[in-house]
Amino acid sequence: MGSLKKLFAKKEYELILSLTNKSHDALSLYYRLESFFHLEQFEKAIALIKKENNHFKEYTFEMMQIHFASLIKLKLYEEAYQIVKHYENFPYISQEVEEYLSSATQMIRNYELKNRPKPLLSDEQLETMLLHPKDENDLIIALENIRQRKVSNFFKPLRKLIVGNVASNFIKTFALMLLIENKDEKEITFTKNEKTFSLIPKDINLLDYNLLEEDLFDDIETLTKNTTIRDVSRQLFDQLFFLLFPDVVANMDETNLLTGALIVLAGEYLKTQINLDDIILKLQLNKNELEEYVSKYRLLIVNSFD
Repeated sequence: MGSLKKLFAKKEYELILSLTNKSHDALSLYYRLESFFHLEQFEKAIALIKKENNHFKEYTFEMMQIHFASLIKLKLYEEAYQIVKHYENFPYISQEVEEYLSSATQMIRNYELKNRPKPLLSDEQLETMLLHPKDENDLIIALENIRQRKVSNFFKPLRKLIVGNVASNFIKTFALMLLIENKDEKEITFTKNEKTFSLIPKDINLLDYNLLEEDLFDDIETLTKNTTIRDVSRQLFDQLFFLLFPDVVANMDETNLLTGALIVLAGEYLKTQINLDDIILKLQLNKNELEEYVSKYRLLIVNSFD
């Protein structure tokens, strides 16, 4: 079976399935599973996992990843949530698996939200949902629909939403992004996180924020080789960005503090030990300042779930 790796590299998936048809060793099962997945035979991949899940041995982590990916491809989100709990009860799971499972629920939720069908609504219905929402879900549906329309028709209700006290910081950022992307020329004054901002949306350069994100993650890749820490740091940055925007960072010192804080918070989330002294040294940070930023961002994230 030493040829399976070479066959897989050549994308000989059908041949691998033929060769491993009656095999039950971990290596054969792994390549059989990968072949089903790459052939987009997701139901067969899931059936193989259910039948042989105790025999993947050193490939258990890869099996889990393909299991989740197959369920997500089939949009079986409820089953995916249940599988997280199933794998969490596995005996003797590695730290790598534990870290992956810690972020799996959020990963599934992100795909579920991204692929949620959007109802067809009139412009009048969308404006009513913006100004008189039943809940935050109403606002998200309205904003997602407006993004597909002529956004300038909704500038006035979008401004009211941002200026008012009904919307969360997340929703205010979503609405503000629509004004920025569609070059709204009218000045808007609003409050977020007890700070008041006055700006003209068309004058905001989102490229500056994209460059900030690139710099942050270049630094994070240098500071930690743990891919799960990197992934969770990115998720936390996305969340903080929507909570803070347009007040993300003011200067390079704050960029380094944000970088350090993201790594620390990702470690907390994953219950993984972080070498704080090493981060402080490499980013040339003050420990008290870093702890202050960690506390501030932690509180923002926690409060966003209220």
